[in-house]
Amino acid sequence: MINEKWTPKIKKWLEEGNAKAGKMEDLPWDVKLESDETHDYLFFQHPIVLYSYAVKIGRDYATITLDTGISTDLFDTDKRMGYYRRMLILNRKYNMLKVSLRGDEDVVTIESDLDLSSLGEKEFNNALHNVLFASYDIVKNFNMSENALKELESRIPRAIEDMMAKGSDAGTIKDFLMNKVGMEAVEAEKWIALAESAKAGKEKKPAHSDPTQHMFG
Repeated sequence: MINEKWTPKIKKWLEEGNAKAGKMEDLPWDVKLESDETHDYLFFQHPIVLYSYAVKIGRDYATITLDTGISTDLFDTDKRMGYYRRMLILNRKYNMLKVSLRGDEDVVTIESDLDLSSLGEKEFNNALHNVLFASYDIVKNFNMSENALKELESRIPRAIEDMMAKGSDAGTIKDFLMNKVGMEAVEAEKWIALAESAKAGKEKKPAHSDPTQHMFG
């Protein structure tokens, strides 16, 4: 581990969220730690959030980052210029955040740099909030909303199916949905019933649409 002071602290902030707080940045994230010779990397994701994110931590600075996987190199010139304009507008919309391009394929990335000498949990959450909401703005600006919604709708059923396959009982899955995802008990029971029906070979339909919609108030 490169930064023994800040990496465990940031990891704890990410993991000890509250799914019922109603804010995306307050979710309890699944976090994986990796390190190389110069940095620690905290990769974090959540079943109801579209992308996976990362925090790159050095000795003095950290960066919350998202690689969207959207290659602007695939678009024609006119469309590309339109997207570049929207990216510049996003840079003005959010404080301490940059939307830029990476690599030969000009992949859209979102980053927020943090000075560890003055970082607190509130400042970290504010930066995380901006990265999260900017990523959803990217989805809208690149006309990906329909595909993104389909992906989100499939996340929770897949998570339940994985837990069932690993032998988790209904009580464990309900606890996960209520405490990790932030569902009410009735909604969690509906998801479990749908998953059990699907497992039995019956038709499965999403219980609701966008599971993050209530967090954009």
